Parts: sequence; structure tokens; C-alpha cells
Amino acid sequence: MSRCRFSPDGKLLAVAGRRGYVHLVDWSAGGAQVVGSLKGNSAVNDLWWSRENEGELMTLGEDSQIYTWDVRAQRCVKRWKDDGGYGALVMGGDPLGNYVAVGSVSLFLLQHLN
Repeated sequence: MSRCRFSPDGKLLAVAGRRGYVHLVDWSAGGAQVVGSLKGNSAVNDLWWSRENEGELMTLGEDSQIYTWDVRAQRCVKRWKDDGGYGALVMGGDPLGNYVAVGSVSLFLLQHLN
């Protein structure tokens, strides 16, 4: 549970758990209550919230799979693999939500999302 990110509005906290789980914590009420979970195929190395597409969370798995989640529906809407990636560690994106960057041991991938 060392990886976590707040949504752009600060109301939800996404926390990477074990075995590919991401727990969604409602931070707005002050009670820090878990309101849902997402499940990928491998441990989550990083998380990134889109600022433009509200309710969209991206996760980077240790298998270099990148998931785009619709947090409201709690389902995956897109998934792809960084084929050249080895040891993918960090992910980030531009403020408009058009690009995502993945940093790994062997390369740096810049993927256009639209």
C-alpha cells in the first residue's frame, strides 16, 4: 500500500493494494471509507488520475499493462501493454489527458491516448 494518489478534486484516494487491487477511499466525508475496488492482473507500480476526464484513473502494472478505469462504473475501459517495457516503474500524463508517459528500466514510452 505504498502507492496512492488523490483525484484532482481531492475527494477520492486511490490506494494500490496487493495482487493488482486498487482500493478507492472516499476522503470527502472525513471518514476515509473504502467505497470500491478495481482489480488488474498484476501488482500496481503507479497510478495517475486524468485531470480532463473526471473519474478516469490509469494504473501501471508490474507486467507493463496499462489500464484505464472508469471509476464511477468501477470497470476497465481500455488496456494495453508497453511491449518494449521491462520493469515499468512510473507513469504520468499531460494535464489535458491526451498523453501518458511510462518510465522503466529499459526505455521511456510516450503514448498518444486519442
